[in-house]
Amino acid sequence: MSIVIYNLTYLKVCIIIPLFVIINHILQNLLVNAGRALNLREYAKARDYYDAAYQLDSNNVEVLRNLAILHTTVGDHPNALKLLLRAEQLAPEDPSVCNNLGTTYSVLNQPDKAVIYFERAHQLKPKNATYMTNLGLEYAKLGKM
Repeated sequence: MSIVIYNLTYLKVCIIIPLFVIINHILQNLLVNAGRALNLREYAKARDYYDAAYQLDSNNVEVLRNLAILHTTVGDHPNALKLLLRAEQLAPEDPSVCNNLGTTYSVLNQPDKAVIYFERAHQLKPKNATYMTNLGLEYAKLGKM
């Protein structure tokens, strides 16, 4: 029995944890490079980096959110929405995901849904000026100001 426990501990310490660290490091490098490409408006390059990151971890909220931002930037709002809804499933209390969902619904001319997400983002992080501004602008669109 002690041999089995030792082998499992060895496997965990010597293989699984270092592998996780390596994958996480690669993922972070891909996200940094994708962000740089996005800032330089090199959208195809950014897409390649984000796609590689997505292949490594398709359940990573940061990957989903940033890939959605790229889709939004190039005008592909339906795919941005799909990615953000997936991110929301994984992290329903992430105010950035909620704000991005609000923005996407606003662009898709669905102000009622946009308000729901802007309100949630504001509730989760009430001192964030961007979330407050987005909520106010959406209320104005609805004539509630």
